[in-house]
Amino acid sequence: MMEYRLKEDQNWTSIKTNKLVKLKRRNYQIRIKPNQTNLPSEIQEVNVINDMN
Repeated sequence: MMEYRLKEDQNWTSIKTNKLVKLKRRNYQIRIKPNQTNLPSEIQEVNVINDMN
């Protein structure tokens, strides 16, 4: 499972679908969520340059 957050936020949001929608024009961070046996993945940064519908 993956999760994302705004770059300046501390709290992560779980991704529960195959496609993210309705993201605003901002910088986001995405990673694979940690679990009982694995640490979180390295953070990847994504810059959304147009509002998504």
